[in-house]
Amino acid sequence: MNYYISMAKNFSSLHLTFWFLVVVFFSLGSSKCWFKKDDAASVVPATPAPSAASVSIYNEAGDEELTTHDFSVVELGSSSDLTLTLKNDGESTAKVIELAFDAAVATASFQFKGGTFPGTGGTCETTLEASKSCTLVLSFVPHSSVATAYSTSAISDTLNLTYLADAEKSAEIALTGSVSYCVSATELFSQTGIDSGSAASMTTDSHRTAQSFFWNTAKKIKSVALSQYISAGTTFATIDLKIYADCSGAPCTSQGAIAASHQAIPAILSGSRAWYTYTLALPASIEANTTYWFVVSANSLNGLLFTDKYNSNGYGGGLFAYSSNEGASYSSASGDLAFKVDACN
Repeated sequence: MNYYISMAKNFSSLHLTFWFLVVVFFSLGSSKCWFKKDDAASVVPATPAPSAASVSIYNEAGDEELTTHDFSVVELGSSSDLTLTLKNDGESTAKVIELAFDAAVATASFQFKGGTFPGTGGTCETTLEASKSCTLVLSFVPHSSVATAYSTSAISDTLNLTYLADAEKSAEIALTGSVSYCVSATELFSQTGIDSGSAASMTTDSHRTAQSFFWNTAKKIKSVALSQYISAGTTFATIDLKIYADCSGAPCTSQGAIAASHQAIPAILSGSRAWYTYTLALPASIEANTTYWFVVSANSLNGLLFTDKYNSNGYGGGLFAYSSNEGASYSSASGDLAFKVDACN
């Protein structure tokens, strides 16, 4: 009897142990915190997408971003260059890069050096990879249409940059500069010794007084000054001075003047000679060692207009001539006119 009682107890103990192990097994299987890393800790973060292209305009060294640049003062006929750097500070390639100036091409003073993008010596193309840079070369070549003779004029334009990144983007640089056009001048000739006993005279509108001259280097003539006076009671509307090329020892009037005076009516005095300056409307370009003439005429002249002649030493570089038929033909005469010529620096 005791034997059966003992067996029953052992069976009951085994039964309880079995069910205990079952409970533990399933408890371990359903738990997320025993002997297992949390799922969130095992997730690998997604790699972020690269940032869009971002192109900016810098100075040549690439260490200063620019939104403006001033070329300062440039003489008409000269130029000034500027190298710019484009930098892509984004993480994607900039595509379809385009650059254009606001001003019309025909009268543009700011342009790519050599006339086309990216300018002579420039390295930019129509794409720019991430973290890369390239260069542009610009020229400031003032156009004659924006220049005013004997003054300094301001000029401005904008260079616009567009490109594709995640969408079309843009940047720009405002460009300024000034053009000087014969602002300063130097006296080229100074034939001021006056022969007080001799002067060239004109009495009608058909008369012309002329003087030839030349210089050993190319110049731009700004003005001619003459010693002049009138007789008592003389009247006139205007006095003109024009510069002509030479045709076989006489002013080449058939080809037209290369420059004309824009001087207001000079207040020439009666019986008292004085120097009067005739400033040309535009500087006249003369070539080296080439003969030119300045020709004086009067409009609505009534009386006598005198232009003084140079003293007896004469001017070895030219001739004095006159016409009585509105410049259709000329005759040479002894001596030379007294005159001064200023040329642009």
